[in-house]
Amino acid sequence: MTCHLILCLVLLPHPEQDPLALFRQWCRSPSPELRLQAVRTLRGQQGSASRAALLSLLSDPHVGVREAVRREIAFRQPDEGPDLAREIAALKDPKARVEGVRAVVQRKEDATLFATDPDPEVRARALGTGRVARPQVEAALRSRDARTRALALEVLGEPALAAPFLGDAAEEARIACARVTDDPVALEKLVKDRSWRVRLAVVMARHGLTRAAAARVLAAAGGSLRVVLRGGAVRASGRGRRQGARRRPRSTARDRVLRGAG
Repeated sequence: MTCHLILCLVLLPHPEQDPLALFRQWCRSPSPELRLQAVRTLRGQQGSASRAALLSLLSDPHVGVREAVRREIAFRQPDEGPDLAREIAALKDPKARVEGVRAVVQRKEDATLFATDPDPEVRARALGTGRVARPQVEAALRSRDARTRALALEVLGEPALAAPFLGDAAEEARIACARVTDDPVALEKLVKDRSWRVRLAVVMARHGLTRAAAARVLAAAGGSLRVVLRGGAVRASGRGRRQGARRRPRSTARDRVLRGAG
């Protein structure tokens, strides 16, 4: 109890002390508690110096410190949004940029600047926000990274753009195609895809499938899927081959990104 009280007294900043000076004093401490306090000293501060100090801890090894930094970024003044985005995009560490995009999401800011980031995880985070300008999303359709292509297609959600993805070598891109396309010929091919995840994506996306179409999906799945018709809707679930374990469909790229952005 005494040690805790002493620590609390030590962490209380003196009214006359400069917040940036306190930050520099504590930000390199091996103690996560002191680094957290360093972040808190910048609360209410404005300007490029305090922003640079705050962003320097975006790649902190402690998750609690990173969360505190994102929270402080989210609470910065609205007029600092463009400057924050540019400064986050300029960070050298891709992990710090990933954390920065998450903060941009919390601020509900435009994420277009990150859609062309050299790191695929940063691009995915940006596209998953749905706050990227259309030209950059269309450019992402031609990315070499499958996750980026899949996210771009799902964000646009236009069936006319899905055709080139029908024969994509990447499973994730074909799953996105299955979710977006409305071409019966394409769907007929996708329900026979070599990947059970693509076949399942067709079923989950096409709630209006006829019984005949559902039967084709079941036949193509080779017994690994169980199709259930309830109230005219088609649902599917997977069963593993070992110990009857239930197989779950793989989350889409956008689903995973949005979960991580919370």
